[in-house]
Amino acid sequence: MANESDYNVAYNKVCGQWNKAEKTIKLAEQVNATVVLTSISELRYAGRKLIEAHAKKHEGDFSKAVELLSDAYYDCCRLRKWP
Repeated sequence: MANESDYNVAYNKVCGQWNKAEKTIKLAEQVNATVVLTSISELRYAGRKLIEAHAKKHEGDFSKAVELLSDAYYDCCRLRKWP
């Protein structure tokens, strides 16, 4: 059973990975002189999960919120793998 502390740890983990992902997208755009749409889509998916996690937190469903944050984290990781 997750609690608010677990949520905060997961949220901070996503924030760190999100920042790395944005830097990766920016670098790819500078190198290729084009937008990397697949990566932007992954970041969009992560953003949606962040919003859903926030809603679940306010409903008191910390377990689902942490699960959504975990998914968002992996979306951010996955976007950094695209060629």
